[in-house]
Amino acid sequence: FASPLNCWFGRYCSAFPDSDAPFGSVGSFFEFRPLRGAFEANPPFAPAMLAKAREHMHDLLESAEGPLSFVVALANWKHAEVDSFRSSHFLRAQLVVPQEEQRWLDGSAARRAP
Repeated sequence: FASPLNCWFGRYCSAFPDSDAPFGSVGSFFEFRPLRGAFEANPPFAPAMLAKAREHMHDLLESAEGPLSFVVALANWKHAEVDSFRSSHFLRAQLVVPQEEQRWLDGSAARRAP
């Protein structure tokens, strides 16, 4: 769930893999099929996207062939889709960062150093 303008890591999933691949995109998150590893996900906070992302992560976790985990960044909303993440049988820990301790970066400020 990144783009060349807001990625931090050298490899990331994006909505436009055809144009983003030269910048490190490995394709759509929904086509991403790791069998093991640890990943960070910050899906768009739209209910339909949250549901689709959760379902995809559950499918991946159920078919994992080795250790597989996701750290998922979500808005602390009172919403059914956020509650679905909180009640997932795959959930191992949860952390709510107080608003005064949060830092969000936009645009080129979020890019990793060369």
